[in-house]
Amino acid sequence: GKQNMVMITLGSGIGAGLVVNGRIIHGSSGWAGEPGHAIYKVNGTQCGCGQKGCFEKYASANGLVLVAKQYLEEHPEEESVLRSEEELTAKRVMDAAKEGDKVADTCVEVAAEALGVCCVNLCRVLDPDLIVFSGGLALSGDFLLKKIEKHFRAYHWTIQEPACTLIISQSGEKTGMIGAAAVARMDYLN
Repeated sequence: GKQNMVMITLGSGIGAGLVVNGRIIHGSSGWAGEPGHAIYKVNGTQCGCGQKGCFEKYASANGLVLVAKQYLEEHPEEESVLRSEEELTAKRVMDAAKEGDKVADTCVEVAAEALGVCCVNLCRVLDPDLIVFSGGLALSGDFLLKKIEKHFRAYHWTIQEPACTLIISQSGEKTGMIGAAAVARMDYLN
């Protein structure tokens, strides 16, 4: 396996597992691995954590729904299948984008750009070989990954090509359990 990697979980929020030199990083107070609460936009959307502009308000499943609702409200002239949804969900926004809905695609691009920037920031701090996406939004597969990669490459520095690979987890809904078991095993062995 990789000795330096990040697992980003895209669910109702954004969490991460950080592996540096083969060891899971917990941080001094156990809060390492919270890229969803790193600041993406100064004075941006209020987050439940008390900060404003957290990545998770733009790129988690809940964030994507929020972005879509705000976009629909701010652009009443634009047609979208999302307007007929009784209860908007991230899956519906993603599906509509895949089906060619321009409003939905614009909203997915907002999330993908935030995730691309998040990955660049993680590369600057941790220099991982690999960033793996898991969770509900990651079930969109290559559709979302290609958009994230586009923004990752656009914002990555130009002094060196990205050495980090971005992929979607192949373990599906079991990813969290596998990670938790790995942490427990490492803690037990140490």
